[in-house]
Amino acid sequence: MLRSTILLIVSLLISVINIFVTEYLFNKSECVINRGVAFGISIEYIILLSILFIVLMIFLGCITKEFEKHILFSISILGISNLIVRVIYGGVCDYIRLFGMYVNLIDIFIVTLVIYSFLHITVFKKKV
Repeated sequence: MLRSTILLIVSLLISVINIFVTEYLFNKSECVINRGVAFGISIEYIILLSILFIVLMIFLGCITKEFEKHILFSISILGISNLIVRVIYGGVCDYIRLFGMYVNLIDIFIVTLVIYSFLHITVFKKKV
C-alpha cells in the first residue's frame, strides 16, 4: 500500500513540476514544441483522443485490483498533465534531449511506468 501511495504522490509531483517547467521554458530555445503525439506524429482531434484515453485509463483503474490500479491512475495523472499543457500552449514542451530525441519528464515517467507494469505483470507477479 505504501509503494502505491508513493507512486501516486510522485506522479502528481512530476506533473506539477512539468507544468511549471513548461511555463518557464515555453517559446524558448530550450524547448521543442511537440504539437503531435509520440515523435511529433500529427493526428486530428488529439485533445479529444487524449481525453478519451485518460478516461479509459481511469475506468480500467477502477475495475482493476491491487498495484495495477495505482499504475493506471499514475499514468492517468501524468497524461492529464500533458493534456493541460497541450490545451494551454497548443503543444507539449519537450525539453530533455535523450538519444537524439526531445522528451519531457512526463514522457520519461509514462514509458518507465509502462515498462514496469509489463515486467510486474509478466515477470514479478507470482503465478497462481
